[in-house]
Order: sequence, then structure tokens, then C-alpha cells
Amino acid sequence: MYLNEIPYGSNAYGIEAAANTFFNKKAKDLDLAQAALLAALPKAPTYYSPYGTHTDELQARKDYVLDRMQALGFITPEEAEAAKNEKLTFVPRRESIQAPHFVMYVREILADKYGEKMLESGGLKVTTSLDLEKQKIAQETIDKWGPINLKKANAKNAALVALDPKTGQILAMVGSRDYFNTEIDGNVNVALAKRQPGSSFKPIVYATGFEKEWAPASVLFDLKTDFGGGYSPDNYDGKTRGPVTIRTALANSLNIPAVKMLALVGLDNVLAKAKEFGITTFTRPKSDYGLSLVLGGGEVKLLELASAYGVFANNGLKNDTVAILKVEDQKGNILEEWKPSKNKKEVIAKEIAYEISSILSDNAARAAVFGTRSSLYIPGRTVAAKTGTTDAFRDAWTLGYTPSLVAGVWVGNNDNTSMSGSRGAGAMAAAPIFHDFMVKALGNSPNEEFSRPDTIEEVVVDALTGKLPIPGAPTRKDIFAPWQIPKERAFSKGTVKIDKLCGDKLATDQTPEEYIEERVYRVVHSEMPDNPNWEAPVRAWAAANGYTESPPTEYCNLHMPSNQPTISITNPSNNTIVSGSINISASVSAPTGVERVEFYIDDILAGTDIDAPYSITYDTNNLSEGNHTISAIIYDKVGFKAKSSITVTVTRDKQSPTTPTNLTYSRSGSTVTLSWNASTDNVGVAGYNIYRSSDGINFSKINTSLIANTSYTDSTAPLNAYYMVIAVDTSGNKSAESNKIGPI
Repeated sequence: MYLNEIPYGSNAYGIEAAANTFFNKKAKDLDLAQAALLAALPKAPTYYSPYGTHTDELQARKDYVLDRMQALGFITPEEAEAAKNEKLTFVPRRESIQAPHFVMYVREILADKYGEKMLESGGLKVTTSLDLEKQKIAQETIDKWGPINLKKANAKNAALVALDPKTGQILAMVGSRDYFNTEIDGNVNVALAKRQPGSSFKPIVYATGFEKEWAPASVLFDLKTDFGGGYSPDNYDGKTRGPVTIRTALANSLNIPAVKMLALVGLDNVLAKAKEFGITTFTRPKSDYGLSLVLGGGEVKLLELASAYGVFANNGLKNDTVAILKVEDQKGNILEEWKPSKNKKEVIAKEIAYEISSILSDNAARAAVFGTRSSLYIPGRTVAAKTGTTDAFRDAWTLGYTPSLVAGVWVGNNDNTSMSGSRGAGAMAAAPIFHDFMVKALGNSPNEEFSRPDTIEEVVVDALTGKLPIPGAPTRKDIFAPWQIPKERAFSKGTVKIDKLCGDKLATDQTPEEYIEERVYRVVHSEMPDNPNWEAPVRAWAAANGYTESPPTEYCNLHMPSNQPTISITNPSNNTIVSGSINISASVSAPTGVERVEFYIDDILAGTDIDAPYSITYDTNNLSEGNHTISAIIYDKVGFKAKSSITVTVTRDKQSPTTPTNLTYSRSGSTVTLSWNASTDNVGVAGYNIYRSSDGINFSKINTSLIANTSYTDSTAPLNAYYMVIAVDTSGNKSAESNKIGPI
């Protein structure tokens, strides 16, 4: 009688119904493994349901039944082992059910509180916190991105939860891409599964540090550091960035500063604070965690981590996670009813909650890594968000919130296999789901800013150390809680002017302004000056970046009067009359070497020469008639310069050169060599143009540039060609045509 009436879950009462429901068999046809599994169910049908989250525990209980059967002599060890290894397949469950993971979650809570019998036959009426519209948005968003992530990242599964941080109520829960898909263990609610959170755990560590003297503007050195025992983590990109603020470190998810933060505040304090945030999964011995905890070395549940982020959204106050609002029996008697708590637990001070929210919503601060248009950014909305990625891309996370809505997203594979490289990172796989859900879930509601406590102050601090500023050193402004405002001033040994060409020597009164650097000499130490593993990288960085303890006393010998260059214009002479094309040349002296010489006409750059002899050619026809200033400036190798200027009078030359005479030729095959008597001109002959004709009437110029001498060779001369020559002076005036020769 008992065997035929007891509940097995899924509305199956009795062994015959259970065999049919789960295996589509009659009870008499069940094999050993199937029978053992059904025997394991009655203890807690909801908890051990094959369609629920605790399938691993169900398999373990089935194996326990088999062990007992073997111990009692009902089966042999070989039969027991074969049944344990048998892979069981259940009848697919297809029901018209909304939010199946949430429903099973609620059923487990009710079964644990009221018992299986009451749950199955008590006629309970249950009112839950689920927001069906947000649940629909969550499921649609998972449905949209699931196939995309499968294709680009080999991510078979995803989960999303959403809560109201002001009440703790669960508004949406999608525990997998498809509850009914057995290939991905879809019935397993990943929102309740233990998974490593990657960097999404970092805000809790920094919040713990903010309870001490640390603040968003506090500086941590992002340098390769040996934390002991061979543990020396890298940043996601393998790079280091030297001194960074906590705002920069958290916003850009830098690993080394995060590990330092955990070491500075202490593992015990972080574990205790995580428990206050509602994280229940850190149950192993403390020695099992270590500093890697801040990078996701401890497993968490998506639902619990999302609830923890709700503390930041709710000004530091924690609400217990709520799924059931009211339970009534079949007579309408209220068995339980949720009411808002009047004594909410303060996990962190409201100032700390605001500081974390300020960092996680600072789109400019995270732009260095994520860019300004990442999926974490929602235009027109103040949204705090943080990604997380585990080793080998096994888990991708994004969690974020506004003051009224928290959402957490996980993407990965239930069997813990890796996704495809960086496409499986939190920012690539999970953040787009978070973004789309938040945009649609927030809809047209007005934007909400995070509540800024009156006690928050903006303070200007030294940029390098985060302490009170010193004269002449760079500063930055950020927010501080009252107990975080620095009391110590950054230490310096004075500000001096350094000659950048000499590197570490003083500038002289001759040093050009562009080579002068004002440098503050100061002592720079690590966050743990007494720890050689921390101090050595910082001292090396300080030395490499010019931070030494004592300023120099020696002056740079490059910028001395003896090294000043000189220059004088040698052509044309001062106060001369020029016309046409002229050569401008200069004589220079530069003890440190010539970088270049620039020539100017009336302060307009006319040309530059970098090789001796330093000169340019200039056509004065571009100038008006009258007086003009020609200048030459030398720039040497160390930034010195010198200038020379003269005045010339430009006239227009209208006199043509004399006609070239006695044009003669010689021919050998297709080569014709011409020669002629030189022309003369009052300002100088610039050269000659050669003209050729096939008929002695129509001539065309055949040279591409002026011929400087009085001969020319035409190597492609046609038969019976005619030639003539015209002279051109430096003003561009042309002579008359020479005598014509041909046909030749």
C-alpha cells in the first residue's frame, strides 16, 4: 500500500505512476539503476527531483541505495557497479509553466518548510515576488543571446536573475537557456549553482578596504609582485601600469592592485564581510582560499552575488532574498506573509556604498580597458556594473544595478568546459545580455542617481600617493568618507628645473624653455615598505621614472654660452639690388652640430637645408619691387638657435639676354650633338631651351629643365630634323631665336 501511494514528485503518486512519469515504463520493467533512483526519491521528492537542480545529489542517493542493496546481499558488487555507471535518461518534461526554475526554487522552499505532503495535497495558495514582465524580458534576452554565444564562444548555457534591492524580492530568474533541454542540463538552476565569480567579487574586497583608510583616490602600485609561495598574478592583458588609483584599478578590473587590496585588509576580514553580504558558499578552510579569492578563487551563487550587489544599490543596507510573499491554506488562512523589515542590517556604511557605485558607474574611469561605448554603458542611465571572467574562460559574469534594480548574468557551460578564448570573457559574453535586459526592464522609467550622503567630501590629493598635496606636484580630486581623508602630506625634497637633454642635471639660464622640466624629487615607497617583495618593484619603478631621493647639483654642460651657434648670410650681400632667381647661402658654426637651417623672406619660410653648404634658390619675381628682408636661422642639436638678416632691393628685369649664336651640330646615327656660343645678360643667364621641328616651321621644346652649358645631345633625333636654341635669364626673360639648322 505504501509503495503504491507515496509521492515521488511531479504529481506522481505510487511506484507505477513514478515509473511511467520518469521512464515511460511499467514498474515491473524497470532495470536496477532506474529502480534504485526511484527508491531514492520519496525521502525528498522536490529536492531530489530529476527535473530539479539537485541532480548530482539524486545520483549520489541512488548510488547509496545500490550500496545498501549490495551490503544486504540483494545484488552482487558487479551489478551494483554496472547500475552506478548506467546513464539514465528521463522522459522529457514539458509543461505549460512560466519561470520553471523559479517555480522549482519556490517548491523547494515550501517543501522544506511545510513538508512534501502539504505541498502536494494541501491546496496551498502561494503569492510570489516574480515580476512576469521582467521575467519575460529576461527569458527573451537569454533566448536572443544564447545562440550568439554558442556560435561565437562555444557557450552552451546562461542564467539571469533580477532583484529589487530596496526589498530583496526576486523579480526574475532564468536558471538556464532552456529548462527542458537535457543536453545542457537545462533543469539545473545555475542561478543557485556554485561557480567561480572571477573579478565580479572585487567590489566586496574593496568595500572592506574602504572601511579602513582606503578610498577611491588611494594609490596602489600595479607592478609585477611576488606575493609569496610563487603566487605572482598578472593583469588580464599582461601589462602593468605603475601607480593607479583604486577608482582606476576597480573600474578597469586590474588584478594586481586587487590582490594587494586583499592582502592589505586581510583574508579574515574579507571572508567575514562576504558573509555579511550574504555569501554562504565560503565554507572550506581559510587556507583553501588565499589571495586568489579576490580574483574569483571561491565559488559563489549568482543569486547570492546579485543580492550582495543589492547592498551597494541600497545604500549599504541588506535585505534578505525574498521569493514568497504570502502562503494561504485551502481555507484561506494565512500561513505566512512577507512584510518589509524595519530593522535592515547595515553591511557597509552608506558612504562606502556610494563610493563603490560611483566607481562602477564611472564610464570615463573604465574607458581605458572597456572603451566608452561598452555594453556596461547605457546612455541616459546611471548604471553601476562589473564583469568577471574565470581562468580558461570557464565562466563569464556581469552584475550591475540602479537604485531600484539589480541584475546578474552568468554565461558558460555546466560541465565547466572552457569557452572560446576572449569571446568568453564577461565583457563579451555576459555584458550584452545584462545591457539588453536593463534597457528593456528599466523601460521609460526616469533615471535614478545614486544617493550621495551629505558626509561625502571632495578632496584634492597628491596624484602619485593619494595623500595631501605638495607644492608643484600633480594633483587629482575625488570623493572621500570622513574617516578616509588623508592626514599625511606627500613627502618631497623640493622642486628643481632639470635639463631634459642631460636627463638628470640642472638646467642653466641658457637652456631653451622646451628642454626644461620641473621635477619634484620625492621618496616613493610601496604599500608595504617593510616587505621586500612589494618594495623592490616600486623602488625600481621610481628609479626608472625619475623619482630619486636627492635632487642633482651638477648643471648640464650642453647649454653653455660656448656652445651657442653662429650664422651669417654670405649671398646676396646686404643692401644689394637683386632680380629674378637668386641663390641665398649662409655660413654657420655649431659646436654641437647643425640640425637645420631655415631661410625666410619677410618672416615667411622660403626653404630649409639640412646639409652644408646651406643654401636655397629663390625667385624674386614672387616679390613686389622694393626692399625686402632675408633671414637665415640655424637650429643646432641641443635646441640653441641663431639668426642673421640682410636687406635687399628687388627690381624687375625686363632686358632679354643676347641671342645664342653659331648653332652647329654633329650626327652619329640617331644621336645629334648641338653646340652654340653663349648668351650674355645684365642679371645673368639661367640656361637654355632646345627646340626641335620636323618641318623647320613648328618647333617644340625637348628639354625638361634649363640647360646650364652650351651643348646638348639629342639621343633620339629623327631624320631630317631642324633645331634652334633660346636663352633664358634669371628673371625669366627669353632671348631671340638662334640660327636654325636642318634638315639633318
